[in-house]
Amino acid sequence: MGGTVATALAHLGIAAIIVEGQAPEGDLYLLRIDQQGEASLLPAGDYRGMRTYGFVERMLESYGEKTSVLCIGPAGEQRLAVASIQSSDVDGRPCRLRSRGMGRSWAPRGLGPGGRPTRQEPGCCG
Repeated sequence: MGGTVATALAHLGIAAIIVEGQAPEGDLYLLRIDQQGEASLLPAGDYRGMRTYGFVERMLESYGEKTSVLCIGPAGEQRLAVASIQSSDVDGRPCRLRSRGMGRSWAPRGLGPGGRPTRQEPGCCG
């Protein structure tokens, strides 16, 4: 993992995130990790079909400019073989993080169009 997300999670002492099972067909969620490292699944149907640049911009507006985001976008939602996982960079832009095909693995778990925001503050994040 790269981008700002790896640093944000490391500050929280999080080395891995494991999501098991599958969401009901059509359900979409956002996995949010707060400043204390507590995870919560939030309904994310309003973001369905949103492209990664727009989604990251929306997350930065909602959670603050120091937010770190992982997202998959429409290709991941559609489980396409070319879908990648995007990570926000230091300028708040999504950049390809994981190789093609990884993004489609999030969709069955309901973790699409994106959004695994964590807030990043000096010395901590979440």
